[in-house]
Amino acid sequence: MHSSKIICICGPSGAGKSTLMERTVQQLEDSVSFYFDAYTSTIVSPDPVDVFQRLVDGIVTDPLDIVRNEIRNDKFIEDLQSLYDGNEIIDPWNRRLKPAKYIIVEEPFGRLREGMNELIHTVICIDIPLEISLCRRLIRNLTYDYINEPVDARLEHVLGYIKGYHDGEGMAIRLLHEKLKETSDLRYDGLKPKDELVNNLLAYIKAIS
Repeated sequence: MHSSKIICICGPSGAGKSTLMERTVQQLEDSVSFYFDAYTSTIVSPDPVDVFQRLVDGIVTDPLDIVRNEIRNDKFIEDLQSLYDGNEIIDPWNRRLKPAKYIIVEEPFGRLREGMNELIHTVICIDIPLEISLCRRLIRNLTYDYINEPVDARLEHVLGYIKGYHDGEGMAIRLLHEKLKETSDLRYDGLKPKDELVNNLLAYIKAIS
């Protein structure tokens, strides 16, 4: 019988998932963080604009079918399962992760993707207005993600993201966020102070220990 519990943090890009995870793991004994973003090179995913168009055209009627059937990351699942089974792993960021009682996982799709529902103990959705998460994402892109690139290159990255968001990705994100709120166990207000969210998560974990 597994003694570990996998706590999943989900929400749109810019919601504050990584910050919540990092600060929680810093204060929580016998815990480890496991990041979806570390596995971007192994994800198989359709173009969000194409997904939105198929939804508009009625080719796909349930957005969850896209998540279940077309968004895969077998390496992510394999490594998370191995960590859950008590094995030490090295993630794609070259972090050596040791088994822990609490595995705090960044997973933008909650338990919706195939293979995740069987592993996750609790899904916590960071609920935030999407215009705020978009602003945070753009600020991060300009001031951190591409900081070592020339200004023109940074602007190109940002403009590309904004165009995709405008052309359909934003609507796809909205549909997904609504589904995540429906299927999550807990919802945290992403506009609350970060320390408050960390304290809420620590209190919850203590209650289920």
